[in-house]
Amino acid sequence: MNTPGDIFDKLSILECREKELKEILNNSHPNLETDASTGDFIEKTVKNCKDSVEESIRACFILEDIKKQKGWLLYELSKIIYEFVNKKQPLYLKKNKLYNKYDKIEKNESIIENIYNLDEQNEVLWFLENERRNKELSDQERLRAADNVSYHNQLRNNYIDNLNMLFESFLSSVKDYQK
Repeated sequence: MNTPGDIFDKLSILECREKELKEILNNSHPNLETDASTGDFIEKTVKNCKDSVEESIRACFILEDIKKQKGWLLYELSKIIYEFVNKKQPLYLKKNKLYNKYDKIEKNESIIENIYNLDEQNEVLWFLENERRNKELSDQERLRAADNVSYHNQLRNNYIDNLNMLFESFLSSVKDYQK
């Protein structure tokens, strides 16, 4: 069962992916060789252009798919809210977690601020996951990144939970007002 917090989390992750793809498109010009005396200058230049164009085309197709996914997620959010307001399903199910290894986030009553904080955590996680996968880094650096992923993922989950509670509170107050 998707929740409002889950939907905003997925939208945030799509934003991270979209940002990375747009960087690829902005940097898609080939790295031209400056020393033409090597003999294979033209061959390298053509290969760089071909690779750059293929990567740009893939990025464009993925960006178009991300746009569609965002639309479906917003549609899903509207369905979740509609079904909760019309008492067809709960907004979210309590997780009953057994772990509290990390500090809880500071409770904030602003839905917008919680979405912003969730987005920040996803950006940190995106960076850490890239570090964790980077074979050029030492094992110690990659392990440190993996450990940090656990910590920031817990914070991310706490923001998702907080968003769900805030949405439930807000929508309940709207339902009460309508009576």
